[in-house]
Amino acid sequence: MWNKTKYDLVRIHQNSINVSEAGHFREYVDEIIEQGGTHLIIDLSELQAIGSISIGVLFSITKKIRERDGDFQIIGASPVVMEMLKLSKIDQIIEVHQKGESSP
Repeated sequence: MWNKTKYDLVRIHQNSINVSEAGHFREYVDEIIEQGGTHLIIDLSELQAIGSISIGVLFSITKKIRERDGDFQIIGASPVVMEMLKLSKIDQIIEVHQKGESSP
């Protein structure tokens, strides 16, 4: 069954994110949330590596979305990115889907 909830989709069109870009990414997503976006999907299919700063941004997004009773998912994680997400344990608090895996 499909849920009619509107999701905002954010795609990362880079193979990695540096500290400056992570800040811009956070600002961009914060703006979506402030405009009422409470159901968010982030597509990481082009991302080949993820560092602690970017993972921290994902945790921040998770907190803000949950404060608004929203839903947040990550899709398209490469095996390397997925491993980093698992090490951070973010996969235990939000839905994370690897490349090629279907999401609900």
